[in-house]
Amino acid sequence: MDLGETLKINGFFYTPATDCCKGGNVEKYRFFISLDGKRWIEIRPPGEFNNIKTNPVKQTVKFNRVYPAHFIKFKAVSVVNHKSSFTVAELGVTTL
Repeated sequence: MDLGETLKINGFFYTPATDCCKGGNVEKYRFFISLDGKRWIEIRPPGEFNNIKTNPVKQTVKFNRVYPAHFIKFKAVSVVNHKSSFTVAELGVTTL
């Protein structure tokens, strides 16, 4: 996702879509940033949204430092009920 400009980000949020089945919610993920859209840096080890299957609400992840980013990549590693696709109502970054 192109953020439109380079931002100083300190986290991100993911809100699963609630208008369809819960099977499309991301359980485990990987998150990357880039300044040029070509070279990617994984910000943290793969993460997990605990209890998203029973409580599909906005999930906010904070980083332990601030990173400059112009592009972000959110990759689903596993999805609730092992579905082949995932849903997103909102995906964004938090800034200072």
